[in-house]
Amino acid sequence: MLYTQNIYNDYLNRNIFKVFLLISFGILFFLVFSRSVQLFEKAAADLLDPYSAVLILALKIPDFLTFIIPLSFFLSLLINLNELYRSNNHLVYFSASKSNIYLLKSMVGQGFFVCSFLLLMALVVVPISNPLVETLKADQGIEHKLSLLSDNKIHQINENTQLIFKSRNLDDNSLNDVVFSSFNNNEALIIHSANMKNSSEGNLLLFNFYNGTVLVDSLHSQTNIKFQKYVSYLKNEDGFSLAPSFSKIFDNKSSLGFIDIQWNMSFILMFCNLFLFAFAFTQQLPRESSAQKLIFASLIFFIYLTALIAFRNSYNPESESFWYLALWPVHVMFSIIGLIAMLTNKISSISGIFQYSIGKIFVYALLAILTMWLIF
Repeated sequence: MLYTQNIYNDYLNRNIFKVFLLISFGILFFLVFSRSVQLFEKAAADLLDPYSAVLILALKIPDFLTFIIPLSFFLSLLINLNELYRSNNHLVYFSASKSNIYLLKSMVGQGFFVCSFLLLMALVVVPISNPLVETLKADQGIEHKLSLLSDNKIHQINENTQLIFKSRNLDDNSLNDVVFSSFNNNEALIIHSANMKNSSEGNLLLFNFYNGTVLVDSLHSQTNIKFQKYVSYLKNEDGFSLAPSFSKIFDNKSSLGFIDIQWNMSFILMFCNLFLFAFAFTQQLPRESSAQKLIFASLIFFIYLTALIAFRNSYNPESESFWYLALWPVHVMFSIIGLIAMLTNKISSISGIFQYSIGKIFVYALLAILTMWLIF
């Protein structure tokens, strides 16, 4: 019996690793394809250099992997352990007086190997690749392009905006004797100023004009106003795309650095917690659907991820709010729930919600809402 048990240990571990790789490559392909559509839409619109688009895509792969690895390993464990029970092969273990704890221990080695790779990605590779991505994006932005413009030439800033200036101050990179024109529908805005400085605020690129005149010309009126300071702006945004963005997961616009380190560590803790939850879903009640259990497990994962994103996005280096620290209580709470569920098998009784029509509707609706929120 012990010999048979060891053979089945190897068989189960191999299957788990194969399914893990298959799911990982599938999700990675989907993420890369989705992000490539967005980047090459920008390249086609002349907002991004094609070479930079390819480089950005390659540098984002480690970031994708930190999300993919916990999810893929969780799904692989669920699929294989549910199959173990469905085909009654769990009797190989239980006839030798082995429990779920033994099953968990038999896969710790593989889990440690995968978690080590996740540690490498999250704490070594991603902190290097993500700042490079942000630098590349900044180098392709309008603000960077303005710093490269030459004097005494008409420059097309975007489809509706033009700029010409006489000289540049090297000290603060401001422009002298500027003519700025913007045409929108049936209205024209023409600004002539002695000096102009640009700055950014959120997704807005601000043009600060000093000492000049502004002409607003429309079908119904014409206004000419002198000013000491006048501010105009352009939206410095990525634009609309039909491709899923997953920006809530991968594009934390609040800051790089402090909160990103905690976010990357969160995926490591998530991996460990999902490992527990996978075993909490192993035992199967009579006539219980494996598909329903998989859906319920996916809902738990999305609730977990959504809570982490919400608290991560609450971080603001200029605010005294400490809501972002709730990242850690969320992990602790799911660790406790996972341990209790694995030791008491309470998940199976909770998943009995599918026996009721209103329960099914609630689970499916909540899963759909969270999925759409995370994707778009």
